[in-house]
Amino acid sequence: MSTEWYKNLIRCEKSYLVQNGRVTVRYTLKGVGEMIEEYDVKSYCLLGRKWKRESLVGKEGSWEFELGDPPPSAAPSAIAASISNPIFRRSDTAKEFQWRIRNLPYPIETYSLDVDASNENVILRTSNKKYYKKFDVPDMRRCGIPIDKTKLSMSHANNTLLIVYPKPKAITDFESMVAAELRKRCNKDGDVGMVPENGCAVQ
Repeated sequence: MSTEWYKNLIRCEKSYLVQNGRVTVRYTLKGVGEMIEEYDVKSYCLLGRKWKRESLVGKEGSWEFELGDPPPSAAPSAIAASISNPIFRRSDTAKEFQWRIRNLPYPIETYSLDVDASNENVILRTSNKKYYKKFDVPDMRRCGIPIDKTKLSMSHANNTLLIVYPKPKAITDFESMVAAELRKRCNKDGDVGMVPENGCAVQ
């Protein structure tokens, strides 16, 4: 596994806040932008991750949600659309990557999973051609780990398709190292601080 990503997180400027049982960490990554992660303060399980990429023209970008649910839109049209349209979300456990796609009523035999030639993207298809989704596993891509098709599994209940991939040991080890660094600084509500940049560079 490439350790460069872990080194970048340790070296870069970051701030943290413990509030309401959650640890929020904001990373400033040179040449990339900002990343915010949220952890449960007791288990240090990752609850959410979002990115704001640097713009070539200097404009303020919007947040991209990699893991967890974005805040609900207050627009009535968005609420109405969400009632019927498929909603794709990732929410992990300590041992598994998990993706849920709500509003998919088709039986389990309708769906098939594949991995593209690069071994970096999962492809979900339906035999009735009603739904198609291609997505990557950014954590594995950043660490240089290919996706193994044989480890993908899925189940279906209550109009929701659940896709599961067990986290490779290299990923769980990496997450344990990050959690250990956070535990040194983030223990209880009200803890706040900043770690200055130390030669962070991300490709």
